[in-house]
Amino acid sequence: MNQRAHPLMLLGIVLTALVCFGCVSQPVPPTTWRTTLVTATGSNVPGNIQGIGNRFTRFTFNGKIHAHATLVADDPVTPSTSTYTMKWFNETRLAHQRSAEYTVSMSPYYLVHAAPGSVLGPGSCHVELHSANGLLATREFLVVER
Repeated sequence: MNQRAHPLMLLGIVLTALVCFGCVSQPVPPTTWRTTLVTATGSNVPGNIQGIGNRFTRFTFNGKIHAHATLVADDPVTPSTSTYTMKWFNETRLAHQRSAEYTVSMSPYYLVHAAPGSVLGPGSCHVELHSANGLLATREFLVVER
């Protein structure tokens, strides 16, 4: 037997044994997230929400409306970097949007963004959270002049 062939043959046997016995790790599936989205009068710090609203809450034209998304995983988190976009609408008109890249590495994970009521204008509004996988969550609210 050739002296150089011996180490390669041994390597082949070891790799075959690892595959046969399941010692080679399988690819880790991406994390599945449950997402909630709330609007609030204050929420500049992730995880700290003040004045949570519902779809009947009236936010003022002069104030800021804060969108606070919470991503929760039931299984262990596989850290990944994704772009998330908050889209703010008055009826069907896109009034404001912001995209940012986040490395999500724990559960729960918080995303916070605010939009001025003056940018949205008075009326029935909603905010949407999007990722590369599409629409994750939406929240309705009202903006009034006073």
